[in-house]
Amino acid sequence: MGERKYCKNKTKGSQRGRKWDESTRSGVLMDMIASTNICAVARRWGVPESTIRTWIAEEEKKPGGGYAQARREAARQ
Repeated sequence: MGERKYCKNKTKGSQRGRKWDESTRSGVLMDMIASTNICAVARRWGVPESTIRTWIAEEEKKPGGGYAQARREAARQ
């Protein structure tokens, strides 16, 4: 799996106090499967890097490991 790049949390969230909709979350996670640059994905979707890291951690803890498996397969290609 490629090295994940971190940068200072520069993207301001627009959902303070509210939940992100499921389509945004799934879109961000799909982009993170294909990319290792969390900063670029955060800018593209307007979601803070810290939120993306939380979503990734939650997905990796889910039983079945669909997200983690997809990341491994994308890294192989």
